Amino acid sequence: MQTCYPSHEKKRHEVGLLYHKDYNENQIPTKARPIQMNKEMEEFCRKEIQDLLNKKLIRKNSLPWSCFTFYVIKNAILERGTPRLVINYKPLNKALEWIRYPNPNKKDLLQKLCNAKIFSKFNTKSRFWQIQIKEKERYKTAFTIPFGQYEWNVMPFGLKNAPSEF
Repeated sequence: MQTCYPSHEKKRHEVGLLYHKDYNENQIPTKARPIQMNKEMEEFCRKEIQDLLNKKLIRKNSLPWSCFTFYVIKNAILERGTPRLVINYKPLNKALEWIRYPNPNKKDLLQKLCNAKIFSKFNTKSRFWQIQIKEKERYKTAFTIPFGQYEWNVMPFGLKNAPSEF
């Protein structure tokens, strides 16, 4: 049976991560050290990273650029049942050009639906992962964990332009 969902390997919407005009391409905004994790957390992290590698959402990276990574445990476990990986992209976000698209007015959208006869519902879980990052720009999304450094092939959560691109 053929699925209607595209795999992450197929090329879809692809975006660049452009620097703002005052930023020099040769500057490295951050080089993060891995945080210390207890044994259980490190094992959880290894499984999560391996899953992301298997899905080809991330890949190994060894360049001098990387952002700080940590896990949110308490609230994430209450909401999702598992810890949540967080990458601090503040240094990268300072260097990126701001792309802004105005969001449509909610009342205007609802007004347009008044005469609609068919409605659809879409699950947008992991929605940023539907957006690929240009090959030459992926190194900018690098993050460090205790057992390696990786970069995203797709848009990660936390970049300032991710909502606009979606």
